Amino acid sequence: MRVDTSNRQVFKIAAPIWLALIIPQINHMTNIAFLGRLGQFELAANAIAGIYYLVMYMISHGLNNGMQVLIAGGLAK
Repeated sequence: MRVDTSNRQVFKIAAPIWLALIIPQINHMTNIAFLGRLGQFELAANAIAGIYYLVMYMISHGLNNGMQVLIAGGLAK
């Protein structure tokens, strides 16, 4: 089986994924820009919260991928 794909088709699939990954990073940089003016304690609290956010995101992303595999396998039968 041969599948013909173009760069445009790949970009249509990759663009929303890329945006979903880059938007939280832009949000974090914006928080740093504003909280850096308040003081070191506030900036440190933001950094710690960012680590917790990253851990929760990774856990939910892993669960999401696992659920997709299980659902696709169940629907394929």
